[in-house]
Order: sequence, then C-alpha cells, then structure tokens
Amino acid sequence: MIRTAGRKEGSAVVRWARLGALILTLLAAGRIASTYTAFTTVSDEVAHLACGIEWLDRGIYEYESQHPPLARVFLSLGPYFAGVRNQAHDEMWKEGEALLYSSSPTKTLTLARLGILPFFLLATAVVWIWSRRLFGEVSAFWAVALFTFLPPVLAHAGLATTDMALTACLLFAVYVFSVWLVRRSPARDMLLGLSLGLAVLAKFSTFVFLPVCVATILGSYWVVRRPSVRALGEALKARRKPLCLVLVAAFLVVWAGYRFSLTPFEAREGRPHKSVMRLLHLDGLSQQSRLRQLSYAAIETPTPLGALLRGVNEVRRHNETGHRTWFMGEYRRGSWRMFFPVTLAVKTPLAFLALYGIGVFAVWKQFRRGRDPSILAPFLCSAATLLAVIPSNINIGVRHVLPIYGFMAVVAGLAVARSFQAKRLTTSVLATILLLWLALSSLRSHPDYLAYFNELAGDHPERIVIYSDLDWGGQDLLRLPPVLKSLGVTEWSLGLSTRSHVNPFRHNLPPFHLLIPYQPTKGWVAINLQALFFENAARREEEGRQAGPYEWLHQYKPVARAGKTFWIYYIPP
Repeated sequence: MIRTAGRKEGSAVVRWARLGALILTLLAAGRIASTYTAFTTVSDEVAHLACGIEWLDRGIYEYESQHPPLARVFLSLGPYFAGVRNQAHDEMWKEGEALLYSSSPTKTLTLARLGILPFFLLATAVVWIWSRRLFGEVSAFWAVALFTFLPPVLAHAGLATTDMALTACLLFAVYVFSVWLVRRSPARDMLLGLSLGLAVLAKFSTFVFLPVCVATILGSYWVVRRPSVRALGEALKARRKPLCLVLVAAFLVVWAGYRFSLTPFEAREGRPHKSVMRLLHLDGLSQQSRLRQLSYAAIETPTPLGALLRGVNEVRRHNETGHRTWFMGEYRRGSWRMFFPVTLAVKTPLAFLALYGIGVFAVWKQFRRGRDPSILAPFLCSAATLLAVIPSNINIGVRHVLPIYGFMAVVAGLAVARSFQAKRLTTSVLATILLLWLALSSLRSHPDYLAYFNELAGDHPERIVIYSDLDWGGQDLLRLPPVLKSLGVTEWSLGLSTRSHVNPFRHNLPPFHLLIPYQPTKGWVAINLQALFFENAARREEEGRQAGPYEWLHQYKPVARAGKTFWIYYIPP
C-alpha cells in the first residue's frame, strides 16, 4: 500500500508523535486500571469468568456457546494462576458467583479485568498503524489521543467482558485485509488468517461486521478503479491459492480456540446415535425418512467446529426472539431501529462527533487528490458498522457497536492534523476548543466511564437507556457506605435488580434489609436504576400487573445518589 500522507514530516515531528502516542496509551491504561477496584462486578462478568475457568481448569467449553472463548480465556488467566478453580456448579451464573467469592472478590475481579487490557493495547496499536499508514505520524498521534480519551472505550476496556476483545480483533482483521488486498505476501497471508481467526474467537458479531467492512472496501475499489472483467479475473486467480491458505490458517486458529475439540452441532438426548454411513445402507426407509435421518445424524456427528456452529445458531435464535430492552422510557422485548443511532449520539462526546464530521470532509479531500480507495476504508467501515447493527433485535448497549470508535478515531485524527497544518487561525482555534472539550469531558467522567453521557442526555439519562450503558447490575454498590454515613443512616433497605450478580453481604456494607418486591417499606431505601426502571417495567409487563414491584417508589423523590447507579430515598413513617 502506498503511503498517502501527502506531506513530508520531519524526523523530530515523527519522534514526538510516536512518544506522545505511547505516553497517551500508557496514561489511558493507568486510567483504566484505576477503575478496577472502584466498582463491583457488572452482570456479565461472572458468566464470562465461569466459562473461561471451565476452559482452563476442566479443558472443556460447555457452559454457554453464544460467545466464543478468546476473551473469556484471557480474562480468566489471572484468576486461574491465582488459584481460582472450578466450583462444580451446573449453571454458569451460579458458577461465576461461586468463583468470584471463592477468595477475595476484589482481587479476583481485578485480575479478570486486567486480562482485557491487552486487547485495548492492540486496538490502540491498530488505530496508530492504520492512521500512520494512510495519513502520517501526526494524524496517527491525534487518532490515538482521541481513541484513548473516549469514555465508552475506557469503560469496556476496564471490564472483564468480550466487547473490547471484539473491537481490537475486528480492527486488526479489517486493517490487515485492507493491506493484503493491495499487496499480498506469504507473511501477510498468514497474518490475515491469524487476524480472521482471532476476530471469530473474539465475538460472533464478527460474522456481521467483518463481511460488511470487507464488502465496502471491495466496493470502493470497484467504483474507483473500474477494473475490466479480464483484470478482475486475473486478480481473483492470483489470490485463489493465497486465499485458501488464509482460510486454512483462520480455521486452525479458531479450532485451537476450541481446544481442537470434536463436538456435534446438536446433541439430541434419549436418541441413539447413528452414523451417516450406516444410514446410507439402511433398508426399508422412504426417501423422505432417509433424508430426515441423515440430517439428524449430520448435526449429531462430532465435527471440528461444531461448538462454533452451535454458538452462532444460538445467537441467531437470540436475535429472532429479541432481548429485553429499555429505550426512551419504554420497555420492550425486541428492537428499535433508532436504538444504536440515538445511543451513539448520547454516549459519544459531542466534540469527538464534531471532529469525526470534519474528518469525513478531510478524508474526501485527500481521496480526491490521489484517488486512492484505501483512504476511504476507515470512514466506509464506520458507516457500514452502524448500518449493519441497526436491524439487530438485541438492543442492549453501545458496547455492541464498540468497534466503530476505532474507525471513527482514524477519520477524526485526520481532521485534527489537517486543522493545525492549515495554519489558519479559525481552524486551529476550533480544533483546540474541540480537543479541550473532549479532554475535559473524559477527565470529568472518571471513573464513571460506563455511565458517561454527553450534554444531549441532560440530567436524566435513565430516560434514554439503562442496561449496560448506565447501570449494568448496580456497579456502584461500594459507593453506598460513605453516602449513607454522611446522611446518618443506621437502618436501611437495599434494592438490587435480579440481573445483578453481586453478593451485597460480602462487601462490608452497613447492616441492611433486602427490599422485597411489591412490598412498600418505610425509612431509608437505596435502589439501583436497573431495578427501579428497567426491571420494574419488565416485571409489570411480563407478569400482567398494573404496577411494577417498585412502582410505589416513583411517588417520592430521591434525596441523594451514590455514584451514577443508586438512588437513595427517605420514606417517612
């Protein structure tokens, strides 16, 4: 690929850009690590820990198939080497809770969250390399600066979940493909196979995001270059064998992630297994019966990627049935077509969105200068990622489109670099204001990166979205004691959503009573927003009641808050 920076950068500038990017990355890593002990576990962390320990300790991967093992294994390495072992529960949520509290929950959770930090570093490295390759060192520095100051990125880089792993591995795969498409070599063949395999092992969203990114990149080359049918045929022929090598390498990487296991796509209990070859020689079966029996045997035959196929099928079923969602003050099991556009609009710093918009024009201007379609790739991939996720019926957080921030950062980084290179006072002042605004927004949100909302959300973001964007199981539980102490509270009731997998009795809280659903109480009450709004509406709808379990609290106003997720009420006797 030809470097398209278009400007010759001095060696001093290059050195300072590299050093600055490294410093910003390390500072961001420190900011992420400082949040590890600030919050209790979020809902999904215990499940991922259970599956990862199962992979490491028992050598199997059977608790749940909807998520591949890469991130789960990485986040479980620290706890595993610290002595955490399988607790022999038959369900992953119970197993995860038992693992978390089998020793120090703070230590276990910190070690698990530390296992996701390498993915953040990989994602930042890809942003740097991609931006530098297209636009130069200065643009790469600003891209890294913007990426490492985004609260959603910092939030999910600090949690023992799968979303940062997807972000890093998808960015890696798309970037390597964009390079391989222009100039391939045996080393790049293997690197592309490795990156594709890691992306699949990170999260099954890869099967949605990767094809649309690849398609947009190929489409841009087709539109710009207008190859003849003969030239296209020769290009395909030249890459036929390398592509086979890429796919074989990717297959081996994915199979290794599943411990080279042979598992059936679906096991039907109570039914004897019949091999495909045996069924072919059975007499007395009609053609329809034979085909049906063959299909049963095929899905029950152990295969190298049976677990992966089963997981993809579970995700497909999950998407068909939808997920419980709270959006714009309404509960629904299903989807809103505007969920992700609106969530991105309120969860992303406005200064970053403005820089991205300016960057789109800068990218177009740079493209018109050299007509190199590779310049368009980051912008096209950001647009394709958003469009691909809009039809999803699983609307539970900006985290499900987290990779978009990597693509956007490359584009926005170019906007900052060109604004200062133009040497016009207006553009320099505008870029400076936006950068300071972004930095201030990011720093002020510490450590509440998960619960960050920009100015558009106002003072009540819980009216827009809650689950995994604001309250992911009452992560601010540890912030309750000092607030209660300042209020002089000695007796109080605690309300927690059923999606919370934290054990409040293991965290040295002041003596309390658990709030019982549908039973109003008097005195002091602390309840997390997920229970107060999301779960309250969900149970009202699903149980066919006129009022939810915590509806009675809505007639009172909270007198204090603990962190971003707990409201504290005083109910007079």
